[in-house]
Amino acid sequence: MSQASYTSISTLERAQAALQAKAATIARYADNEEPSLSELLADPMIRSLMVSDGVAKDNLCAEIRAVQARLTRVHH
Repeated sequence: MSQASYTSISTLERAQAALQAKAATIARYADNEEPSLSELLADPMIRSLMVSDGVAKDNLCAEIRAVQARLTRVHH
């Protein structure tokens, strides 16, 4: 087999594994279970959207912590 064939098989295997992982994620949330923030931020699609929108993960997480702190003070 040529190097290109090995590369294609490796690429195909990675793509299949990614699709299987995505299918498992979709099945998990079929019953309306919500993903955690960590899971959302690890999703490649979400990361791509954040990059295109100029949203840095660290800044988003800091903002979420700030809102969480304000909400905690309001409700206690």
